[in-house]
Amino acid sequence: MARTAGRRLEWRIRRANLPERWSLETFPFARQPGVNRKQIRAFAELEFIAKAENIVLVGKTGVGKTGLSCGLLLKALENGYRCQFIRAQDLFDEMYASLADRSTRQLLKRLARLDVLLIDEFGYLTLKPEQSNIFLQADGGAVPLPFHDHYNQSGL
Repeated sequence: MARTAGRRLEWRIRRANLPERWSLETFPFARQPGVNRKQIRAFAELEFIAKAENIVLVGKTGVGKTGLSCGLLLKALENGYRCQFIRAQDLFDEMYASLADRSTRQLLKRLARLDVLLIDEFGYLTLKPEQSNIFLQADGGAVPLPFHDHYNQSGL
C-alpha cells in the first residue's frame, strides 16, 4: 500500500512540473530574516486551499519566493491536492494561443480542475489586454503567486 501511495505522489510531483523539489523544512530561514517563518508555517497548514484563497509572495529577487512557493506546492501534493507549477509568461502565452486555436474552454477547464496553481515570475510580465482578460476568467482556485519587487514593497 505504501509503495502505491509513493508512486502516486511521484506521479503527481512529475505532473505538477516543479522546477526543483524544494521543501519548507529545508528552506534557509536563518539566511532570509525578512521571511516571516510563522506566516509560512501557517500557510503550510494548507487552509488557503479549502478556502480558495490566493497567496501572493512579494519581495526582492533572491529572497526565496519561488522556493517557498514550491515548498507549499510540494506540501499540497503530499496531501493529495492537484497542483501545477508554471511560469507566468508560459501561462499567458498558452492562454493567448488558446484564443487562436479556440481551445480556451478546454484550457480553463484544465486549470479549474487544479486545487493549486503556482504562477511564478508574475511581476515580470507585460501583457496584451486579451491575455489579462482570459487570466481573470481562470482565477477560481487557490493560487500562490511569487511576485518580484517591482512595486516598492519589501519582505514576504
